[in-house]
Amino acid sequence: MSVPRTELAAELRDDPASVGYAAPLAQGNHTGLAELLNAATRPIEVTDVPASAVVAAINWTEFAALYPSGAGLGPTMLQLLLTPGFVKIREPRVRQALGVIFPPTAPTTRAALLALQNRTGSRAEERWGESAQVSAAEIAEALHG
Repeated sequence: MSVPRTELAAELRDDPASVGYAAPLAQGNHTGLAELLNAATRPIEVTDVPASAVVAAINWTEFAALYPSGAGLGPTMLQLLLTPGFVKIREPRVRQALGVIFPPTAPTTRAALLALQNRTGSRAEERWGESAQVSAAEIAEALHG
């Protein structure tokens, strides 16, 4: 992914998230700036979660207690949510469905599902999207043309 040069230059010059670009910027340390931008130190909101991660988050003892012998609507609802391969974990209707499938009597699963909504990412990802990375060469180009 290509980061817009003007946005990158403004990010480094203004440091709106207080990352600490001032010293490497003054030294002309483009590699140091890239390391700061690409370091996984920031909470990033996750939209699409792989179905396998949702399955891994389920406490199956809780699930079995809620749905003995697979009875009830919960297993069917869960199957429908997992079928596409990804779960839109922040979508209000998906969250509602997960709350129905895993009521407060399933606290371990609920906590694990909530944890899937965030991950640790970089300032570059926070600013320019998932998997975004900035190279020292891109920084040099943004700063010096």
